[in-house]
Amino acid sequence: MLPRRRRSRRSAYSPGDLKLSELAQFRKIAYTLFSFLFLYPTDERLREVVVLAQGLGGEDEPLSTFPFYTSWRELVDAAKRLKPEAVQGEYGNLFLGCGSCLACESAYLGREAPAMTVVSLDQEYASCGFALSADLEEPPDHAGVELAFMSLLCEKEESAWRTKNVADALSLLGRERGFLERHLCRWFPEFAGCVRSKGSGVYARAAEAARIFMASDGDLLDAILNAKLEQAGGARQ
Repeated sequence: MLPRRRRSRRSAYSPGDLKLSELAQFRKIAYTLFSFLFLYPTDERLREVVVLAQGLGGEDEPLSTFPFYTSWRELVDAAKRLKPEAVQGEYGNLFLGCGSCLACESAYLGREAPAMTVVSLDQEYASCGFALSADLEEPPDHAGVELAFMSLLCEKEESAWRTKNVADALSLLGRERGFLERHLCRWFPEFAGCVRSKGSGVYARAAEAARIFMASDGDLLDAILNAKLEQAGGARQ
């Protein structure tokens, strides 16, 4: 369970009675849903989105005081009703056409050396045993791929908490925080702004929900890591 913080901060960073393993599980699901949404919406992938959204129900209610919750629930409710023909057309107009919003990090941060961005990501993925599927046509710096990597890190973290491997769990928390700082949180806000300016459907909603979620997630990870460091320091005294 996360430690209690001062009342002015609890609404942002305290998950109430959620265990850290349960929190990691929810974050894994959230990043998976975002990843599926920003990859090309094949019929099969959209079915997975709908099934995932329908399975959430009210299980995330313990997080209802978090700043991302309202946009998250609106996105989940919208995801339950996705229709392939409408979503595929919207995806093409937003991300594939002339003047579209490029969903890749190198379009925002790697203008001078996009190859270096891709190489860096490939190395980071490999270090965690994350490999792109052979049938995935997106590059390593695509939003859907980076979000999938965050989901994998959360899955590993969840397993570490459940097996009481605190050292591994904290190491993974650090990797998650670092990945957000080096990658997603640096370029996704600009990308989300582009999507909101050019669209008004599920992708505009998904982009804004993901932006808010990642900003809140970074603060949450800081809170957990700082609390654990304080606990460790107190235990040594």
